[in-house]
Amino acid sequence: MSLLPRRVLLVEQVTAFLRGQLRGGRWTGALPGEHALCSQLQVSRSTLRLALATLRREGLIRGAQGQRARATGRRRTGRRRPSRLIAVVSSQPLARQSSRAILSLAELRRQFYQAGFELELHVVPQTVRRMGRSRLQALGQRTHAACWVLVSCSSEVQRWFAASALPALVHGSCHAGVDLPAFRIDAAAVARHAFGLLHRQGHRRIGLLLPPSPYAGALEVKAAMQQARDALGPDVGDLLVRDHAGGAEGIRRALATLRAARPPITALIVMMASDALTAYCQLLEAGCRLPRDISLLSIFDDFPLSESAPAVARYTCDPTLLDRKLARAVIRLATSGSQPPSYSLFPRLVVGTTLGPARS
Repeated sequence: MSLLPRRVLLVEQVTAFLRGQLRGGRWTGALPGEHALCSQLQVSRSTLRLALATLRREGLIRGAQGQRARATGRRRTGRRRPSRLIAVVSSQPLARQSSRAILSLAELRRQFYQAGFELELHVVPQTVRRMGRSRLQALGQRTHAACWVLVSCSSEVQRWFAASALPALVHGSCHAGVDLPAFRIDAAAVARHAFGLLHRQGHRRIGLLLPPSPYAGALEVKAAMQQARDALGPDVGDLLVRDHAGGAEGIRRALATLRAARPPITALIVMMASDALTAYCQLLEAGCRLPRDISLLSIFDDFPLSESAPAVARYTCDPTLLDRKLARAVIRLATSGSQPPSYSLFPRLVVGTTLGPARS
């Protein structure tokens, strides 16, 4: 009978990670609170408390349950061990991220764990001015990470990491002037293709709905679509761009503004999949017939959108392909210091039933 490998419990992974951080000297006084540790490690409070109880028995920390744990100072001396931590910096907490983003983090965590690394999530506000550059510097100093992965970060945060000596990659698009390796869906190429596709189907009044935050991808999409319109000549028609204020009500107001334009738009391009699903429902609620009254096309895809019926036209790709390529690049950078080249993925078009020629 063949021997099966022992299943490693999540609490054992958390215990091993915290033990390594304590012995490596990351915390010499009080540890972060339970809420902060749960958020960084993406585990439940019960899992964290079991791990902390083990560390108390080992004498690495002190303090009763419910109190802030403190390091006892029992750690290895001598040369500091190489870090086995990958730090992910995101502008959004996990609870506010899309299902696609959550599954992406899960895939990255799995890939990193197989290579002997742990993933830790840090939430940084969209603008560094709200937290101060000194706090970014403090984050970099106290987090002994082998590599940093930036997800949906502002231009200020990306520029700070690009100017620092910290090894970092971008999961998504880089802002203008930021020289970091980026692993992304080529949103600019998709935007040009989408505009040309609708133009060939006779659409001359096209609306573009963008998310509220200054994502690099949104700026990229807007610029690429305006370039595509200009390249087709002066008689190509109009591109109406609106940034919504967030949430269903923000999308409703932006959509009402686009639909109130005269002459009316005959096609709507939405960048984010979740926004496209909301716009889709609101258009149906308003009595619009898709695609007879208006064509709807989403630049990105997500699982709820792919399950809609009738099917929304969208661009899609293998959701794990980009994650696996990014994970390999991160591990290579963390272990050898070899900076990888950027990688772009162009998705395929799913026509669905919301895409059609402009009404005459």
